Amino acid sequence: MTRTAVAFARVAEAPAPASITELRPLRRRLLLAGADPVMLDFVEDDLAEARGAIAALADRLNSVEVALRSSQTRGADLLALSRADCEEELGGLEVSLANLRRRLAQLAVHSR
Repeated sequence: MTRTAVAFARVAEAPAPASITELRPLRRRLLLAGADPVMLDFVEDDLAEARGAIAALADRLNSVEVALRSSQTRGADLLALSRADCEEELGGLEVSLANLRRRLAQLAVHSR
């Protein structure tokens, strides 16, 4: 009898997101250096959107892990998980990270 094992690497927990109050010193410094305050708001929004997309992807991975650990999981359940589409979450993450990178580059000009 041949057995096949499936293993998934554990995803390290991300550090807790910085609160708005922790970002105030950076905001103050950048504003004093002439950065656009709206740009800083966009950076915070981009961070929140990226965190949301990552959390949605992590939830999907957790669902797969739970199914793999369960003795009640059937082949049909695994097939359904294999067909689950993550395009929306991946696309959202890609867009928010691209926006964040662009805005950080713009802010870098003011933080020299």
